[in-house]
Amino acid sequence: MMVPNLPVGQIRAGTWQPGDHLTVDGIGYTHHGLYLGNDQVIHYGGWLNGDQDGIHITNVASFSNHQPVTSMFYPNARYSPEEAQARARSRLGEASYSLMFNNCEHFVHWCLQGQARSEQVNRTVKHAATLATGAALSGAARHMARQRLLEAGASAGSGAVASALVGGTATTATVGLGTSSVVGFVGSGASLGGAVGPVGLALGAGAGLVSYGLYRLLKD
Repeated sequence: MMVPNLPVGQIRAGTWQPGDHLTVDGIGYTHHGLYLGNDQVIHYGGWLNGDQDGIHITNVASFSNHQPVTSMFYPNARYSPEEAQARARSRLGEASYSLMFNNCEHFVHWCLQGQARSEQVNRTVKHAATLATGAALSGAARHMARQRLLEAGASAGSGAVASALVGGTATTATVGLGTSSVVGFVGSGASLGGAVGPVGLALGAGAGLVSYGLYRLLKD
């Protein structure tokens, strides 16, 4: 369940505090964990970060793979740092990772706010929706062009219909529209992956299929 208007995390300078939200930038994605103090982090391992241990506790170096770490805190968080840590520990050992619905970012927001949320997934879904809308409009344009050709042919008589549908100009226009539409659908998944990295690559194929489905619906 997504919750709008969550308190904004503020970057903490200096020493991290237990209950802080830690993030590490990977290649095309960001990994999240909750700091427990004493160099310990609890986080959700999954295939995206190469860690298959589910929710577990590790040291900061292992969590970050020796990469720079950003620490955030939430002044208006629903749960206190102590409560957030207790909530995190209550799920220790869970191994039900899901990129879309139960990833490391969902987990940390659940600990702090009581509701799962992943901005990485939200951005990817919004981008996919934009691509699907563009593909649908492309399919609609092709459908309208076909209808206009048929209407023009009908008004000119059966001979003109045949000429319009079989003639080089009409055929080229129809094939051109169809080709651009299909390229748009196939390209949508690649565009999504390129825009948002591995998260997008995981969802890009789905976006392409949705776009193509919309195209077929409008085409038929």
